[in-house]
Amino acid sequence: MTFINWSPAASSCWAASRFRTRAHWKLILANILWLAGMIGFQFYSNLRTVLHLSFIPFYLVPCVWLAMKLDRRWAASIATVAAIAPPLMRHLQSPDFLPLEVMLWNVVMRFILFQIVVVLADRIRRHNFFSPADQSGKIPSPKGTFEKHWAVILATGLYFAGVVEIDIITSPQLNLLPLYLLPCIVLTLVVDRRWGAAAAVITAVTGPFTMRWEDAYYRHFTVEFWNTMARLVIFQLVVLLVDRIRRADVLFSSHKPEGSLDVHFSSTSDTEFLAAK
Repeated sequence: MTFINWSPAASSCWAASRFRTRAHWKLILANILWLAGMIGFQFYSNLRTVLHLSFIPFYLVPCVWLAMKLDRRWAASIATVAAIAPPLMRHLQSPDFLPLEVMLWNVVMRFILFQIVVVLADRIRRHNFFSPADQSGKIPSPKGTFEKHWAVILATGLYFAGVVEIDIITSPQLNLLPLYLLPCIVLTLVVDRRWGAAAAVITAVTGPFTMRWEDAYYRHFTVEFWNTMARLVIFQLVVLLVDRIRRADVLFSSHKPEGSLDVHFSSTSDTEFLAAK
């Protein structure tokens, strides 16, 4: 006969999670409604141009907000829905525009991208994100930085050229954002934020520019400008998060489970409820 040991710590963990959900139900509901509204707007619009516009930054809003204000569980759940629902609905709505194999690839790429952002936002949740960054010490010149990290910069440049080549020979509907994002993360971690931000600008401009040669709709200035700015927002956000994490040195530090975080209760009844457990 098998017995399941339910420790008091596990019980307290679930109780704390339930209390956190009850305490922030308005925040959770607002982000769910935001996600539902974005899906409804994108897929019930009759404009064909909407098919070629990137709305990923708007889908990232609830993921980042919940990761910063609540916990990673809810943020990861919203990120999973945001990664799967839009490509799936787009495929069901326009299978010729987004074939099944492209839809599956895009779901995987969106899932990776969203979870990266959620993990980064969760890592700095306990740090003052909006405080001025530590600028102590002399900032090295770009020339000196290049001489010190030339191998990493060269490797990321060659990798970026390979991603551009893949982007050119594949469908413009194929999502390659995580592949474009990798040089930004590597340069920010290994070199500094300036190199990561520069890579973010270059990668944000290159992707939409390559699409204009494969689909006539991507040649419109409005579409290309919109998609460029959408990518720039995503890449610069990740660069900012990675830079703050690098400065705080919390990327590989131990991280307590969500349920083990200190919870401050606003009423005596909630405290007594957990104590009774």
